[in-house]
Amino acid sequence: MSLKPSESTILKGLVVVALSVFAASAADAWVADKLPARLQARLENRARDIKWAASLDTEGQLESVVETAKLWVPGSSVRVAFMGGSQELRGAVVQAASQWLGPEGANLKLDFGVAPGYRNWETGDTSYSAEIRVSFLKDGYWSLVGTDAVDPEIAGPDEASLNLEFDRPSDDEFETTVLHEFGHALGFHHEHQHPQEGCEDEFRWKDQPGYEPTLDAEGCAYTRDRTHRWPGLYRYMSGCPNWWSKADTDFNLRKLEDAYLYETNGFDGDSVMKYYYEPWMFKDGTNSPCYSAEPEPSLSDGDKAAAAEAYPPGQDSLEERIEALRQQLSDLEQELAAAKAAGGARAETVEALLSGRVAYYRARLP
Repeated sequence: MSLKPSESTILKGLVVVALSVFAASAADAWVADKLPARLQARLENRARDIKWAASLDTEGQLESVVETAKLWVPGSSVRVAFMGGSQELRGAVVQAASQWLGPEGANLKLDFGVAPGYRNWETGDTSYSAEIRVSFLKDGYWSLVGTDAVDPEIAGPDEASLNLEFDRPSDDEFETTVLHEFGHALGFHHEHQHPQEGCEDEFRWKDQPGYEPTLDAEGCAYTRDRTHRWPGLYRYMSGCPNWWSKADTDFNLRKLEDAYLYETNGFDGDSVMKYYYEPWMFKDGTNSPCYSAEPEPSLSDGDKAAAAEAYPPGQDSLEERIEALRQQLSDLEQELAAAKAAGGARAETVEALLSGRVAYYRARLP
């Protein structure tokens, strides 16, 4: 992965949204969890606001400065707090998530508070008690990406930024799931939505010709019919257990737009940030370059390299990244100042888009 100094968003696999695919249901259905509707709606609204505001000032760089300011400050401490969950469960999350850190990974400290209870956050919080706010009490497995977690236009201090629907750490997918969601929390996107080399052209979006809508033995999920034809992803995701609309499927599975904003490495089929897909979900089955075996509960070499590049351990590299973030802060402040000087509705929109991120970098950059 190669990062431009002024464009440091890392693409290890979405957002602009963060969802995850985990263990099959009792009906052997492929479960894909997405962000709650309110968070997805805010992200979609922000994307529309960015495009609208950018269209009024073609000389500016609004799209770039918003989309490239997702990383935390390298070498800094990022607080993590929990809502719900036993001490055992919290401790297991700490142990799994910490695999992203260290000499071969991210030069960052995840500050979970004092063991064994660790730090708490509450729905009554009026200021951010932690940058990453984990809940075990909501449905699904999801996370906001990087500094979106402290953007008040996306998630307030009284809202979770990451959710893990576990009540114990013995689930078969526990470690993989925690690694995946904390990858998002550190600023990494989904591998299958890679803007240049993702899986969009590989997916079976529509039913195989002649497919007869057929449910599995439990009457839950769409499955292959009596002539062994398969449904497409649009139909499959619209049924149990996901109930996604076509728009949801497009938003969460198709490649990221505006690929020019991202400096990326090649597609990493072994990344923990990639969904596992059943062979039938690809037009070419197991021959698809996007097909891979179910992921191991560990980071790939590419994951570790991306983490080290985003949050470099060496002093020279660290200083270079800090300087790049200072430049990002300068870009954010210039964009904000220009909008305020111009006044009008655009100024209000730009201030809402940028003020949270400006406040974070001002407080954390050395």
